[in-house]
Amino acid sequence: PRVLYAALDTINRTQLYLTTPSSKSGDALHQTQQLTFGPDNIWDFAVAPDDNVIYSILEGNGMSHLWTIRPGIDQVNLLVGCPDAVCNDAAPSPSGRWVAYSRRKASTLAAGVLSPPRLWLLDGQSSQTSPVLNDEQRLGFLPRWSSDEQWLSYVAPDLGGVGVHNVVTGEEHFYPTPAGEPGAWRPGHLQLVITTAQPLGERNALHLVLIDLATGGQQDLSGATSAVEDGAPAWSPDGQWLAFGRKVLTGAQATLGRQLWRMRADGSAATALTADPSVDQGPPTWSPDGRYLLFTKLALQDGASTVWLYDVQRDQQWVVANAGQRPLWIP
Repeated sequence: PRVLYAALDTINRTQLYLTTPSSKSGDALHQTQQLTFGPDNIWDFAVAPDDNVIYSILEGNGMSHLWTIRPGIDQVNLLVGCPDAVCNDAAPSPSGRWVAYSRRKASTLAAGVLSPPRLWLLDGQSSQTSPVLNDEQRLGFLPRWSSDEQWLSYVAPDLGGVGVHNVVTGEEHFYPTPAGEPGAWRPGHLQLVITTAQPLGERNALHLVLIDLATGGQQDLSGATSAVEDGAPAWSPDGQWLAFGRKVLTGAQATLGRQLWRMRADGSAATALTADPSVDQGPPTWSPDGRYLLFTKLALQDGASTVWLYDVQRDQQWVVANAGQRPLWIP
């Protein structure tokens, strides 16, 4: 699988790059291909099931559309036009038919990037777009799909937590959290992991909580008394493992930045995969075969960002890009 990531070009504009990582530590890096060459910065991006890359560009006039490009073809196409608006946060559904995204309307009172975001949905078959939520005053961004394509989780800034919406029935749920993360759906299950605040003495810890939408049950995967800040959860393709970032708050393992961890779906066998207190690690992304994790190392001293690969079987890690961030897999 290839690796897509964002990095600065020679004149300090954020562009998209593509590389094929080496298969083991010590191998030479493969040649990197630059995918985008526009005059404006890439804002965010996602990979659709058909390998198309969907991305948004923050244009000089303050607007942003959704664009697509297929690596190897390099033909840029407009996916969603957003006149007088800012569109970003694209989330393709597992089958690729739907794309959820956030839309911010520009007005004479505020630029689009400063306006409150609302969830929209693109039907790839009809090319029609429409709001996701019935109440047009409800806010939402960073949508994420369940594997059966019936549910969307999203950050609900007006409510202060994670919203969950059934796109078929309109059923709604809400879970308060200050983390600003939309949660991660477990493949093949109607279960969602979110980051929640847990009181711990004079401060709050951040724990990963598994929510079962069918039963309403909740399980603290981090451990009820754990002095940690957990976040950025990512399920393995088979739904048996959870990779995440953890900052230990007390004791010998305490660090300034998050380290990369892995645990089983029930919260057992939690193991640290990295141990570098000078670096903030994550968020992790699993390879399609479940063997590798992509993640970013952010140096706390100088802010340098690099892309790394971790081999779960061999317990080894190596660099993929000497300058880059937000890596994703292209199968």
